[in-house]
Amino acid sequence: MSWQGKLNKIDDYRWMIPKDYKPGMRVPGIIYATEKMIKQIVQDQAPEQVANVAHLPGIVKYSLAMPDIHWGYGFCLTGDAKVLTKFGYCRNIKEFEDVFQKESLKCMDFDSLKTTDTNILKFLKLKSNHIYKITTKTGYEIEATEDHPFLTPYGMRQVKDLRINNRIAIYPFQGVPYEKPSKEVIISEKDIREVLKKHGRETGTYAHEIIIRKLKKRKLLPLTYDHCKMPYILKIAGFLFGDGSMNFIGKRGDGILHFAGKPWDLEQVRMDIKEIGYTPSPIHHFRRKALKESKVFFDCYSFYVNASSLVFLFEALGVPVGSKVDKPYRIPSWIFKTPLWQKRLFLAALFGCELRMPHRRLNRRGYFNAPVLPMAKREKLIKNGEEFLKDIAKVLEEFEVKTIYISKRRRHISKKGNISWSLELIISPTPENLYNLWGKVGFEYNSERQFMANVAVHYLKYKLNILREKREVIEEKVPELLNRGLSYKKIADQLACSNPITRR
Repeated sequence: MSWQGKLNKIDDYRWMIPKDYKPGMRVPGIIYATEKMIKQIVQDQAPEQVANVAHLPGIVKYSLAMPDIHWGYGFCLTGDAKVLTKFGYCRNIKEFEDVFQKESLKCMDFDSLKTTDTNILKFLKLKSNHIYKITTKTGYEIEATEDHPFLTPYGMRQVKDLRINNRIAIYPFQGVPYEKPSKEVIISEKDIREVLKKHGRETGTYAHEIIIRKLKKRKLLPLTYDHCKMPYILKIAGFLFGDGSMNFIGKRGDGILHFAGKPWDLEQVRMDIKEIGYTPSPIHHFRRKALKESKVFFDCYSFYVNASSLVFLFEALGVPVGSKVDKPYRIPSWIFKTPLWQKRLFLAALFGCELRMPHRRLNRRGYFNAPVLPMAKREKLIKNGEEFLKDIAKVLEEFEVKTIYISKRRRHISKKGNISWSLELIISPTPENLYNLWGKVGFEYNSERQFMANVAVHYLKYKLNILREKREVIEEKVPELLNRGLSYKKIADQLACSNPITRR
C-alpha cells in the first residue's frame, strides 16, 4: 500500500513532509532523494516513519531521511532494552509489540525540564548489522543501532558520534517489573450499598440509588484489580492517606475530597481525578501565618472534589473518612493482593506526602540520614498507628526495603486537651536499602522529592559499584600482599585512591 501523506518538493533532491501533516510533529521531515527515487520510497509507509520521528522530544530543526530509506528504516534499541512506563513499571521493548497502543511511557519534557508521559505512536522492528553497546561510569548498559540518538549536554547525539568520556543523560529510577493484575473483584455494587446503609441511605431512596448510578456511569462498578482506572485510584488513595482528606459536610451530607500540596504536584493529582471521570475544582491559593504572633507567612495551595459517589467508593476501599488522627485504620487488605507495581503506586503517592526527602548526614557527606515516615495519632490509638506503620513495613519488604523500628517521639496537647503522639517508621539507611527504596518505590505527586531521589539513586549506584570493585580487589590482593610480608597499614595505603567513596 503506497503512502498517501503530504509531500512537498523543495528542489531536485529534497522533499518535505510539512509540520502540520500530523498533530504533535515538532519539526518538518525532509527526505533526500531524486524524483525517480521518491516514487519508489512512497510505495510503502517509509515516509510515515519520518513523520513519527518528528514527534520525538529533543528533535531539532528537521527529521531527516537518506535516499536508502525503507519501511523499517530508523533508529532502534535491542528487544531486551527496558522501558519505564507512566505507572512506574518497566517492560522489555519487545513486550510492547502487542500492547503499545494501550501503554504510555515516561519521557522528558525539554520545555519544562520535567518528566512527563507520552503515548506510543508506532512499534517498528528492523534488523541491523551495526549494534553498539554503551556502558556508563555508573554501570548502566544499553544496546542500540548506530543512529539512535541520546541526550547529551550539547543536545541529541547519535550513538556513532559518541566517544569515551562523553556525558549522556540517564533516568536513575528503575521501577519494578510488570505483572498482569487479576480479574478478581475488589469492590462490588453490594459493597457500596452496605457503605451507603451505614450512612443512613436506605436502598430504594434517591440518595442511595443516585450514588450507584453515578459509579456505574463512570464504569467504576465492579472494580477489579485489572480495571483500567485502578492505577489512578491507587495513587489517589495513597495521597488521601497522606495530605488528602475526605468528609461529609452540610445538612445533606455532601461528600468532599480535599487535596493540599504544591501547584505542579496538585496539577498531576487533578489530571488523575479527571482520568477516573470526576471534575476537580481549580487550585486555590491563600497565605497563612506560621504562628499567631509571627509575621512570617506560608503560601498554601489546595483543591477539592465535590463528589459523594467518589467518597463512598474510597470509603468502601478502606480510606478513612474525617480526621485521620482520630480514626483507627490499617492498610486496606486488598492492597496486599495487588501486583508489585500497583503496590508501588499506592506507597509512592503516600511517600510523596509523608516520607522525608533524601538528606545527607551532617559531617558525613557520603551517607544519608535514615528516611522517616511520620504519622500522628491520639493517645488511645497509638497501637493502631503502630499497626498501620507495620503494614507499611510489610509491603516494603516486597521491594527488598528494610525498616529498623517504630519510635514514639513527641507528645502534643491540643487546646481542647486532646493528647496525640508523633509516631515514626524508621527505614534502614544502608546504601543497598536506600537504592531499593528510592529506585524501586520512589515518589509520586511530589516532583521535588522525586528529583532528589533520582540524584540519590544515581550517586548510590556509583558508590555501590565502587564498593563492589574494591571488595573484589581486596579479596584478590590482600592475601597476596600479606604473603609478601606487607603490614595491613601498608596494604591499605596501596589500595587507597583519591575517590573519597573508597577510602573506607
